[in-house]
Amino acid sequence: MDLKLNAANPARAQFLKRQAMQVTLVSYQKVDFPEVAWLKRLLPGYSVELIEDADQSQVIPNSIVVCKRLARLSPALLRSIAATPGMILFHISDEWYLDRLAPYRCFVHVLRNYHHSALRQNGITQIPVGPSRSHNGKLGIKPSGERCYRWCFAGNLASTRRSMVRHLEVIKPNFTHVTGTRNQSAAWLGPDEYLSILSDSMFVPCPMGNVNLESFRLYEALDCGAIPIVEKRPFLDYFSQLFGPHPLPSVLNWKEAPALIRSLCADPMRLQNKQTEIREWWQQFEARVSLQVTSAVNSAVGGETRLDFPRGVPSRTHGFGELLRHHNSEALLARSKLTIRRLYGC
Repeated sequence: MDLKLNAANPARAQFLKRQAMQVTLVSYQKVDFPEVAWLKRLLPGYSVELIEDADQSQVIPNSIVVCKRLARLSPALLRSIAATPGMILFHISDEWYLDRLAPYRCFVHVLRNYHHSALRQNGITQIPVGPSRSHNGKLGIKPSGERCYRWCFAGNLASTRRSMVRHLEVIKPNFTHVTGTRNQSAAWLGPDEYLSILSDSMFVPCPMGNVNLESFRLYEALDCGAIPIVEKRPFLDYFSQLFGPHPLPSVLNWKEAPALIRSLCADPMRLQNKQTEIREWWQQFEARVSLQVTSAVNSAVGGETRLDFPRGVPSRTHGFGELLRHHNSEALLARSKLTIRRLYGC
């Protein structure tokens, strides 16, 4: 087919339309990333092909490079990427904000999760982490008043999670399943069981992850129609930065959460309205993110202009400062204890 035909030519227009609906993801590492499924979800209607190239032997024009550690992209590969049109980077798992970001300059556009305040500029689209497990519509959304548990938690007690469980254990009925501690060896719940519990819980407290206020848990709770409760810091309202205005209940300290839950549960109509408000907001917000990602992918096709950092590449010092803002004294103490245990094997 002659692609040099006039732009108004119907055959050429149809060809370009088909090309625009195809997306190739390339990983130069082993592919075991839940973020890939989330990216596919944000590209509805697109045919997405995933290629694993551990040898870093090929660069495909107009593709999306999925990368967990930028340092693992070889200099030769980055030079080839920089010379290839339409290249997008999907930078995942930089929750510590310690990856060196200079490789961003090799790409037309960058998608990344874990919002970084120093990266709010053209050419970078920051998106939520998204869920790591999805029920794919298999579970219905129960009204809050028909759910068995007031709240639930499954996972280890890193960072501020121990405090969360301690303050909320007085709210019953609840479901807690603690894993990964020295004194408790409970196995991880299977995906279906875990999502079923979320779907049967009114509230899902979402304490910070290992080092970052954002976690997969939040988006799994949203998908299941529960009411998440998130953390904020005195000098960082992370989720307002990430989402803009949002209806999610937020706490500075987990000792505030029992009163918040009791207040909503005391008024069934208010509780149901909050669940509905959050459900509708999440559907609308996901649609907006999908539109942003779709627009970035389409705009990058054939692009030659590389990303620029007009204020200089954000350094690891920037990243360390960003990381500290996610911590309160309790989270810092938990991190210190964990580091000491790992150092001394106790």
